[in-house]
Amino acid sequence: MNSVSVYEFDDAGKISHIDVYLQMALPEGAMLGSYEDVRISE
Repeated sequence: MNSVSVYEFDDAGKISHIDVYLQMALPEGAMLGSYEDVRISE
C-alpha cells in the first residue's frame, strides 16, 4: 500500500486541514459485491 498526506496550513502556520490518500491493489471481485449498498461521498 502506498500513501500520501497533504497538509494545509493557516496564516499562523498551524495545520488547518489534512488529506490522506491511500493506494492499494484492488480486492477480488467477490469482495466488491459486499459494497453494493455503500454510498461514496464526492
